[in-house]
This record gives sequence, structure tokens and C-alpha cells, in this order.
Amino acid sequence: LCPEIKSAHYSYHIEYMAGQLTRRGGDVTIVFDEFDPIKQERLLCSQAAMVDGILTYSQILSLPKGIDIPIVGISGKQAGATMDVVNINMEKAMMQAVSCLYNKGHRHIAYIGEKLTVARKNIFCRAMQKWGLPVENIIESDQRFEAAGEYGVARLCEEKSKATAVFCAY
Repeated sequence: LCPEIKSAHYSYHIEYMAGQLTRRGGDVTIVFDEFDPIKQERLLCSQAAMVDGILTYSQILSLPKGIDIPIVGISGKQAGATMDVVNINMEKAMMQAVSCLYNKGHRHIAYIGEKLTVARKNIFCRAMQKWGLPVENIIESDQRFEAAGEYGVARLCEEKSKATAVFCAY
């Protein structure tokens, strides 16, 4: 179960996981909920009757009653849902990324994100503050994925930014 496949982000993960499952003799069906909780519930109920388990990249707030197959959530908090979750520690990853850039001599690091990455922007700002670096060149786009990155880089160039490194978030 995946929210969308409009960029390399989800397509890479899905292709990798599908390949791993197929090599182990599994069959893979990919369905998209388009960030719609009603569609998500309908898909979970219909798919649960036909599969041995569900791997989801979508955030599931609550599981519909009667689903008794394994469900594993990847990289998202599954608030309220009783399921296994593989979480990514974004705080630790961001701190390590800024530390690495700092240790390589970067003192002006830009941030490019989109409207769905506000939490990542906040973590970035904390990481910059931890290293005593100026929080500048924060660019948020109304566009998504690669288009947001292209927009942000164009803005940095237009503004003649002092940034020597750019952190892009999805």
C-alpha cells in the first residue's frame, strides 16, 4: 500500500522491495491510496482477504476491524494502529548529515523542502543551531518532489546564495 508514485522516492522503494519479495518466491500487488483514508480503508479490507501480509508506506491511523494478517508500516509513525513499524530516525539522520557537512567545511547550508516537509525543516533548523550555523536560505515550494528541488535551486541561484551545500527534503 503506497500513497502515490509521482517521483523517484516511492518508486525506488517499491521497486526494491518488490524485487526482494519476488526473489523469495512472493507475488507483489501494489495499490495506491492517494493519501485518502477512506480509499485506504477500502483497499486494506479488500486486499486483506487476498494476501498473506501487507507492507505499507502510507500512514495508517487505525486498522479496520477484522484484519488478521501481518501488516508492517515503513518509515512512518502509525499512530493508533496496532502493527509492526519500521521507523526512520529522521532527527538522528539530520544531525549526522549536518555534522558531516560541517566537518567538510560547510558553514552556509541551504534547505529546500515542500509543504509536506515542515517537520523535516524544523529538525534541520535544530541541527543547524546545534552546530552554531546560521539558519538561512530556507526555501519551501508549493510544488512536489523533483519540481520542488528545481524551484529551490533556481531561487538559490537567483538570490546569489552563499550556500555551499543544500539539504533537500521530501
